[in-house]
Amino acid sequence: MQDVPPTHPADPPAAGHARATGGSLAVADRPEAKVPPAPPDARSDAEPNEQLPRPLFVHLAVLLAIGGTLLTIGSIGWRWYRVRFPEAVILVRSDASCDGALVTITDEDGRQVHTGRLSSRTDPDGLVVLVEQGVFTVRVDRGKQSLLATRLFVRNGGGVIVDVAPSAAPATKPADARPGSSPATAPG
Repeated sequence: MQDVPPTHPADPPAAGHARATGGSLAVADRPEAKVPPAPPDARSDAEPNEQLPRPLFVHLAVLLAIGGTLLTIGSIGWRWYRVRFPEAVILVRSDASCDGALVTITDEDGRQVHTGRLSSRTDPDGLVVLVEQGVFTVRVDRGKQSLLATRLFVRNGGGVIVDVAPSAAPATKPADARPGSSPATAPG
């Protein structure tokens, strides 16, 4: 290395020399010390002909992922909002004389909520049906005979007891009618 005469502090440093400036070293500009800057999309694992994703594509992919996530969360929330759980009870009770009677419960739109048979053997406390709050029609039939048809409102968290009594006047033939004969009709 050559000896270079000392310079004045205001003079720029000579090529190949460094000067102390405020506690740090400033390196003089040397052509061999310059390293060309790396391209902004260079990475060590990239193939020579491989292109990196463009920023627009990356932004669109991120927005699409966020939008899909929000759509999924929204649809799950909407389903949870629309789910209704039955929190009310309709209890249909009867005595043993009504065993086998068909109980049909429909909602106010006419949709059948429950169909079952009364049985004092299997359901001694009566037929229990869980329903949502609303207006219901309870119909109890035994064969072709209707034992009960009533419309009622059931509150949420409450219940309604429906007692079914067998018909007090069963359908019978008149005492003077003979088998196979038609009943007398009034002239008219």
